[in-house]
Amino acid sequence: MLDRETEQKILKAVSKEPRTVLEVSKIIGKSWRTTSTYIETLKKETGLIGIKLIKQGNRNAVKIVYPVSQELFQEDAVQKRLEDAIIHSYKKTDFSPFDIYQYVDSNKRNSFIERQKENIFNINKNLAGQLLEAKEEILVFSGDFSWINLFLGEKSFAEIFAELARKNIQIKVLANVDVGTIENIERTVQLNSMIGKRRIEVRHSQQALRGFIVDRKLARFREIKNIRDLDRASKSKSYIFYEIFDKNWVEWLTKLFYKLFSTSIGAETRISNLRSIKKINE
Repeated sequence: MLDRETEQKILKAVSKEPRTVLEVSKIIGKSWRTTSTYIETLKKETGLIGIKLIKQGNRNAVKIVYPVSQELFQEDAVQKRLEDAIIHSYKKTDFSPFDIYQYVDSNKRNSFIERQKENIFNINKNLAGQLLEAKEEILVFSGDFSWINLFLGEKSFAEIFAELARKNIQIKVLANVDVGTIENIERTVQLNSMIGKRRIEVRHSQQALRGFIVDRKLARFREIKNIRDLDRASKSKSYIFYEIFDKNWVEWLTKLFYKLFSTSIGAETRISNLRSIKKINE
């Protein structure tokens, strides 16, 4: 069965130059017959590649595979540029999730705005349902971890995380583990001890995204816009939520998360190192 990863390998291979089926088979590590079937499937279902038969004297014809459309390859280039921008970001103001959202097929995305007054700690009630529907894992792009104190309807984030962990859902979090965030992060990591399972893992990373990826199917990001400049009498903020359920884009975001996660230090180690800093003039 042709999976997305193999499809991408084929498309990238022929985007550089036309190739024979044999050459493609070596690149993807499949037999000639299987590769030929994959190529025919891609041609029929995507229209991104073409096939040309070239006869070599009295020998059998050789199948040449060539690119027809550059649409997908352009998407790869966009994703690479966005990835670079996110990896080199530190604060949430360094990058807007809208810069991702704008490239996603309009039929595979959703967005909305919520307005909340300052110091109101109950936002976006339907997010709880999306998180609790998780079957395997939740990946979290976070900043200072202050959201752990928020309520989603009747439940706090901490309660939702504990409920998910009890169901063996893996929760991995990227957050800024620093002096000012230690308390919130420790409260979250300690949920592992409370439920008797290590299902929540936090690692230190400063990056701009704020949101969740649920089961590699849904990516949801939040952006805060202060609307005081538009209405100085108002003390409310606009929370813009972007939802992406395009398979290719969610897979890309998942890979980006793990790229950051795999190179980040664990929260417990980071906190231990922070607490090792000696105080002067005590």
